[in-house]
Amino acid sequence: MAKRLARDDFAHMISFGTFKPVGYTVLAFADEAAARGALARLSAGGFKDEDVLVASSENLFPRVKEQMKESTGMVAAQGYEVVLMKRYLEIATHGAWWLMVWSPHEAEVASIKSALALQHPLSAAHYGRIMIEDLSEPPVGVAAA
Repeated sequence: MAKRLARDDFAHMISFGTFKPVGYTVLAFADEAAARGALARLSAGGFKDEDVLVASSENLFPRVKEQMKESTGMVAAQGYEVVLMKRYLEIATHGAWWLMVWSPHEAEVASIKSALALQHPLSAAHYGRIMIEDLSEPPVGVAAA
């Protein structure tokens, strides 16, 4: 079962060398102001302070380049986690800010989508136990029709 982690417990969000925070929705924003604006909307939507981790790219991915080398190993290279790590690496190089929202159930994921309907993050993904759901609008890498 997924469990809520402490604010500085990012090391436990690594699985086979890749970032995999099960039970969380990971949202990337261009800068701190955008992330704080999204945090205010999430709070207004009922999320508590302890439900949301806020981090700069420097804090969340201090070893992102090393993690990418690890994540391309034989076992990890087979998962969608690697695709997301590459996306996150690119976003992190531009100084993005991140919200990690504790959302182990579909109801919380729906609340996140609703709260952020007017402010789309650069990237959004919900990490379930088995599946990762890309919540980006439109999904990153998918051209609009």
